Amino acid sequence: MAQDSAKTLSAIDSSADKLKASADALTSKGENSVFNQKEVTKKNEDGTTTTTKEYDMDAIYKAVSGFATNYNNLLDNVNKSGSANVHKAASNMTNITDIYKKSLADVGVTIGADKRLSEDEEKLKSADVSKLKSVFNNTPSFASS
Repeated sequence: MAQDSAKTLSAIDSSADKLKASADALTSKGENSVFNQKEVTKKNEDGTTTTTKEYDMDAIYKAVSGFATNYNNLLDNVNKSGSANVHKAASNMTNITDIYKKSLADVGVTIGADKRLSEDEEKLKSADVSKLKSVFNNTPSFASS
């Protein structure tokens, strides 16, 4: 059995912590949820203002993009490992990702042949928020897995 260096294990551990933090940001409920609607005030042509509640699609995209980056960084660091246990854990993670493949694609996140995630900013920002919540914010969801 191959033994990884402390540096490799530290990189894997750090990547896993960052992925968990980005997953927590997506699954957060209450006032800290990225999926809360925010009041937006717009000035109308006649000089009056209108206040509506809207989702901050830029913040949602940023959170999903950060999750994908951290997911991919973890895979990169796992690939440097010679440990069968580390590779088995990563395989479990990518298998769960495969289960969500269609749901992810529906909201603009695709899984490459290399198992890495990539996001289509335009598709994600125009996705139905209820689908985004289903994939990333519900219990259970992809992000909570």
